[in-house]
Amino acid sequence: MLAPRIDALPGWRSLSDVETAIGLVPLVAVGPAGVFAVDVATMAGSWELADVPERSLIHAWAQAKHLERRRVGSEVTPVLAVPNGLYGRRRGVRVLPLEQIDAWLAQLPAALDAEQVALVLSRLQNAPQTLLLAA
Repeated sequence: MLAPRIDALPGWRSLSDVETAIGLVPLVAVGPAGVFAVDVATMAGSWELADVPERSLIHAWAQAKHLERRRVGSEVTPVLAVPNGLYGRRRGVRVLPLEQIDAWLAQLPAALDAEQVALVLSRLQNAPQTLLLAA
């Protein structure tokens, strides 16, 4: 499970199944490096980055943008977790192996302090689905 591994990182918290007007976001990670909407692709076999279905990329991007504009009020990075070791970026979506996401988050540079992380978490947990402006 990815959520407990993210929660074990210093300064990081995860929220599972965040409800939005366009469906559930399987995982949102909030920490020093920012806010990340993580969707999971169910792909079997060995794939190349170009083989990742457009539909999965569009869905991951749309979920992140919805959270960004309607719940968080600041940038949310879309991440598509895949089971087979792909690394890269397509259509504005970071594609990463599911088993490496926590390590990837841990090595990113800090962009938020603890107070900003708490504010984002509060917005995600308590905010109605209306536009929030950045503080």
